[in-house]
Amino acid sequence: MFRMPRNKAELRELFFKGLAVEFHARYNMEAHSIPHLDQWFNTRENKQEVGINSIIKFSKRGWEPQFVSLNTIPFHDENFPYSLRDNTVLRWEMCRQNYTFALVNDLFMVHRGIKTVHDLPLTKKRQKHSRAQFNTAMKLFKQRMDHQYPETKKLCPEFGA
Repeated sequence: MFRMPRNKAELRELFFKGLAVEFHARYNMEAHSIPHLDQWFNTRENKQEVGINSIIKFSKRGWEPQFVSLNTIPFHDENFPYSLRDNTVLRWEMCRQNYTFALVNDLFMVHRGIKTVHDLPLTKKRQKHSRAQFNTAMKLFKQRMDHQYPETKKLCPEFGA
């Protein structure tokens, strides 16, 4: 077992050795891919000030960026069942509120363990049992978004499973 990275140089070394991966890279890469990651790794670490590497618009409905935020973002919509867009829905609402995401230099979070496609059957089983709840949640969510944020409807991807 290796030591958790304490800085970007240590993370970079683990990443390029394949010992660290983007969140869910071996399970659902599309959902958590980080745009401009190579550029981020190649930006020299600055311990004196925080810099923004790039600004990223929410453009793919299945994208679930891991983020740090102020407490002014919307509350999580708890109508969505576990493992059926229960995390993505917050990003969807943030898109409708016209939020963007900033890839911040030198800021990262890590945890041990890597989920793989071998974990998929259990997830699919849970999703099957939750489909009716998801459909109801999705209908109510879309209605609420169109009512509260009609001006951003065309700015965001179509939401769905």
